[in-house]
Amino acid sequence: MSTTASQELRRSKRKLDEQAANPVPNTSNAPAPKKRARKITASDITPIQTRPVYTTLPPFLALPRELRDEIYAHVLESDNTSTLKPGALGIVTRCGLAGVNRQICDEYIDAVLFHAPVITTTVRNHNFAPVVTFLNRLSQAQLKKLSNDGLEVAGAYDSRAVPMRKIRIILSYTAGAKDSHAQLNRWLDRFDNPDKRGLGIEFEYEGDGTWHKGGYKQRPRPRVGASKRWIEEAQKVRDGGRGRRRNGWYAVYGRRC
Repeated sequence: MSTTASQELRRSKRKLDEQAANPVPNTSNAPAPKKRARKITASDITPIQTRPVYTTLPPFLALPRELRDEIYAHVLESDNTSTLKPGALGIVTRCGLAGVNRQICDEYIDAVLFHAPVITTTVRNHNFAPVVTFLNRLSQAQLKKLSNDGLEVAGAYDSRAVPMRKIRIILSYTAGAKDSHAQLNRWLDRFDNPDKRGLGIEFEYEGDGTWHKGGYKQRPRPRVGASKRWIEEAQKVRDGGRGRRRNGWYAVYGRRC
């Protein structure tokens, strides 16, 4: 028994010496080894649904631009919704063609400047600044087309001619507004200066029924030495501000004047 016990003791002591010489590292607080990322295969990739690419244009845009312009001109013959709003950048229209896409909208608005028989706008208290800004932004081609360089002859043998296109200005007045004679004179003075843009355009003036709010106090005043065009425009402003023209008469509050 003693011999066997002494052998076990020597064996245990030798094992302790080996462990002291080669200590085993403590792995209880060591981070876990990183797992090796699995290689992605083609079967793991979900294909992205791409939008269909059309190799041909829609039927309308496939037409030549000349034919599209003819269609726009035909539509504008019966469409009188083209309006120049004071706060807008240009022409506003309620025609459905302007809502199809950006290209057709741009083409149609450009066709308005070339083919619309009437462009309507509202001027309040003789503030013609938006109209002047609109005229100054027109290109030479647009300005020439909008001007009445070509006239529509009433008959084959009639020497009289009527304007083909015009800008209709609705005159509106606000009760208690300041005296607007200065703004009106700046507008009329344009027709005394041959260098101003838009002198070849026919302007038509109508009232919106607010003449009694102060329009009658802001009538154009006669000017000595004014040109014939100045006098004509002043007379049209004076007459048009009273009311809408019907059959050669200006209807004001249900009566003719």
